[in-house]
Amino acid sequence: MNKLCLSCFYTYDDSAAACPHCGAPGGIPANEAYQLPAGTRLKNRFIIGRVLGSGGFGVTYLAYDEMLRIRCAVKEYLPGEFCTRVPGVARVTIYSGENHEQFMSGKEKFLEESQKLAQFRSEQEIVHVFDCFEENDTAYIVMEYLDGESLRDKLERVGKIPPQEALPILRSILTGLIKVHRAGMLHRDVAPDNIFLMQNGDIKLFDFGAAHTFYVDNIFVYQPLPHVKTLYYLDVNFYRYFIGRADQSVNEQIMIGRIDQQLLVTRLMLDYYDMSKVQPVRLRKYMVKYLEIMMGICSILAIRSGTEENLEKKKKIWQYLREKDLRLYLRLRWGFLGQYMNLPGKSGRKMASVGYKIAQKFYGFN
Repeated sequence: MNKLCLSCFYTYDDSAAACPHCGAPGGIPANEAYQLPAGTRLKNRFIIGRVLGSGGFGVTYLAYDEMLRIRCAVKEYLPGEFCTRVPGVARVTIYSGENHEQFMSGKEKFLEESQKLAQFRSEQEIVHVFDCFEENDTAYIVMEYLDGESLRDKLERVGKIPPQEALPILRSILTGLIKVHRAGMLHRDVAPDNIFLMQNGDIKLFDFGAAHTFYVDNIFVYQPLPHVKTLYYLDVNFYRYFIGRADQSVNEQIMIGRIDQQLLVTRLMLDYYDMSKVQPVRLRKYMVKYLEIMMGICSILAIRSGTEENLEKKKKIWQYLREKDLRLYLRLRWGFLGQYMNLPGKSGRKMASVGYKIAQKFYGFN
């Protein structure tokens, strides 16, 4: 008798111990506890399979549309800073207070993203959106399943690509961006992660979610670094180049009010690369130092806020790093900034705050 594999959604003989197509034992993928279990049904139509990707905004699953009998991708709004999920329970638990407001605001923007992208369903260069809906106290976007690899994965696999191969990719993405801009939208995170190379040769631009986040300038600087071979000088202020004005507010109270955005960007940066594989060593050291600064900023903002809620968020971002990359965690946690920002108790937090104020006065930053 044939069995539907919940990892790849191909059928196979149920007498086999694992799916011969993807290798999943029993045809069931090992999703993380906070993610939807394989086999979960959404809208009484979409069967959830394995995880295709996850980040600060949420999780994207491979899914099967029982009505159309096709594979698709389902993106779940699941920002870890504002909500969680009890293992085995589909419904999410939203944190209270300001976190609840941030979650609801983000969910609204998440659904707006899908509605805007739906107008490009006939465009070859942009990922196609088929549906969006609310369920389990969160939201979902149903998109076409992209069979292939991201440009980032290809670059990591083969290294540099020749100009004759790169130019068609660039031409396709620019064509897609022209269409997006004409519709009054901005992507703001056009990076190898968000450019997909399809098996059939199509090039797709996807993931417009970062357009709603503050402090993404850190991503603009950090993410391309392993692929940069030559730097050119441009006599234009960095902020004006990216956001159209000469400077950006870094007032401490404003940054504390946006600490969730700072944490989100930092978590995205932690997700981008396995630091042990970054070459050359000099670049790796630079990028590790960048992450150390980002973790330090998150920590001191949480400390300066003086709230137990933000201190818990500080604890969680360090726990997240530890679970994701223990080696990097040990390097950052026991470095100078990591030790100073994690001094125990109220007296330790006071020392960290005093040290910050002294450095602020000495170096003149605001």
